[in-house]
Amino acid sequence: MTAVITQIICPCCKIAIQLILEKLQMPLESFEEDRLTFSRELTPDEIHLINVELKVLYHEHEIVFERKRILAEKIAMILRERVTTIEHKDVEKLSPKEEEVALIDEIKKKTGLDYFYVLKIFEKIMNMTIVHYFITQKIRRAEQLIDGGMEISDVADVLKYSTLAYFSHQFKEINGICPRDYKNRKKGNSPES
Repeated sequence: MTAVITQIICPCCKIAIQLILEKLQMPLESFEEDRLTFSRELTPDEIHLINVELKVLYHEHEIVFERKRILAEKIAMILRERVTTIEHKDVEKLSPKEEEVALIDEIKKKTGLDYFYVLKIFEKIMNMTIVHYFITQKIRRAEQLIDGGMEISDVADVLKYSTLAYFSHQFKEINGICPRDYKNRKKGNSPES
């Protein structure tokens, strides 16, 4: 039986999840990236017990067995990895349309599936488009960088936005406020008019 754990973002998450599964005496055979393989089928009660334990410690983690949900989680992982890749590698800045084409190509390459089939499943499971999820992940990373003291123009540059105006537009679309106001709120200042 194979399953996926949602929202694994660091090695600590993986270790904590392994400890939970050991504590619950689950028949874990292997744990690669976000994919779990069990030596036997788990009962619905066991799956429920695992999810309860995961939610107690980590609200964002959940064990998923349904094939379409697993595919959607795989796509989400690809998108989160892409945010990390654009931040840490020498990747050229792309226009919004070029970025969307690059996402489509990467998803087709990594899944071997038709993009429109994947898109339909992703939208149904995640309640948003692949592009919107990707933008949301970039903006969440932008928030972390701003919270860490990075200048807004540098954040836009690090995340490979084609322009500062485009970054500010996407940031406001996701958060309802512009990056400058977000930074001021975090500092405890009132936003400038």
